Amino acid sequence: MPTLNELYPNEVKIAEEIHFKIEKGLIYAYQRWEDEKEYEDFKDYQIYMQKVIPDYPIKKMTQRPFGFYITIGPIYVRYTIKTDKTHIWTNREVMQNLNYGKTKKGVVSNGI
Repeated sequence: MPTLNELYPNEVKIAEEIHFKIEKGLIYAYQRWEDEKEYEDFKDYQIYMQKVIPDYPIKKMTQRPFGFYITIGPIYVRYTIKTDKTHIWTNREVMQNLNYGKTKKGVVSNGI
C-alpha cells in the first residue's frame, strides 16, 4: 500500500514547509496560553496562528493538545505541541482527508 508521501508528495511537502513556518509561533502561543489562559480568549490564538498561514484556513484549534488542524487538498494535517519536563517541541501528523472530493447535496467538499 502506498504511503501518503507517495500518493501526495506535493501536499506532504507543503505540510512540512508549513510546519517549519509555524514552529516558533506555535511554541510562543502555547507558552503564552499556559501563562494567560485565565485572562485571555482562546479564539485570539487561532487568529494569531491564522496570520502566520493565511493561505490555509485553520479548521479547528484545540487546547489539549495545544494545536490546530488544516487541510491541504486530499490531506489533513494536525500540528500540535508536545512537552516533557525539560523540552517543548512541535509535532506534525499527516492523514488522508477521507471527505476530499465527496459530494454532499451536490457540493464537492475539500474540508473536514
